[in-house]
Amino acid sequence: MSLANKITKRILERYHQGQCTPEEITLVESYFEQLQIGGIQAADVQKDLHLRNKLHKKIINELGPVQKNWNLSRIAAVAIILIAATLFAFFYNHQTVAYKTVIATYGKPLRLQLSDASVVYLSAGSTLVYPENFEGLTKRAIQLDGKAFFEVTKNPTQPFVVTSGNIATTVLGTKFIVNSFDQSKPSVVVTEGKVNVTYTRDQTASIDITPNERVVLNAGQKRFVKNQVRAKDYAAWIDGSVVFNDANLSEIVAILNRRFNRNVTATNMANCQIRGKYSGNNLDELLKSIKFIHGITYQYTSKGILLDGMNCK
Repeated sequence: MSLANKITKRILERYHQGQCTPEEITLVESYFEQLQIGGIQAADVQKDLHLRNKLHKKIINELGPVQKNWNLSRIAAVAIILIAATLFAFFYNHQTVAYKTVIATYGKPLRLQLSDASVVYLSAGSTLVYPENFEGLTKRAIQLDGKAFFEVTKNPTQPFVVTSGNIATTVLGTKFIVNSFDQSKPSVVVTEGKVNVTYTRDQTASIDITPNERVVLNAGQKRFVKNQVRAKDYAAWIDGSVVFNDANLSEIVAILNRRFNRNVTATNMANCQIRGKYSGNNLDELLKSIKFIHGITYQYTSKGILLDGMNCK
């Protein structure tokens, strides 16, 4: 299969947004190099009816109806010019888009405002990559590693897309939470408006969700599991609270480490699962609360804090 047949619009868009895999990057850049050297052959156009019709229509629109009797080789020749111009614009835009990377280190969640006035609350231990300015882009596309709450400024002509783990969340303007700390089951919760969530490895796996709904990706089955939740419980961490939503002890350890930047470990984790909202101002008071309510004991050691779920209720 020729390079031309392997390139799709989706791959070009992903390349433009910096979201391609290493293999896709090699594919796209090899294709660009091939175009610069030899152009598209008339045979390629002749074999691809869709490409032929598309190029023919574009050429007619550019040059007017008097040129309708051109043959395939003429179409291919002009197509090289048109595509070269398109690729030049593509490369120019790609090179001039400036991206920023923001990291919320352990113990230090962040609030930041994007160029479109959208606001992002970045959970501790998370990373956000985004364009410094969305002007001139077809999408407001950003990359998240971790968890964040988004308050997106509405713009129907420029969708806001958050890619995180193996999911892409698309909105026009709304409020929602994306969590990919657990890469095996990334999730989205909506507090306001409507969002679409898609599995990036299989575009047919796609789902819409509305306020107080949560979806979790089951990557093995290539499907989403949706359920009703209290969205405010999932957003409470924005105000500094520590929230456990049916968390097992390993998840509790991860949450405490990110929130307080302490070396928390655990033993006897199997039967422990808790739910609750706690003040995030004092770790010791939080530990006393979960010990009293849930039976999780703890001790301070020379290496940090050890939780024990032996008597977890």
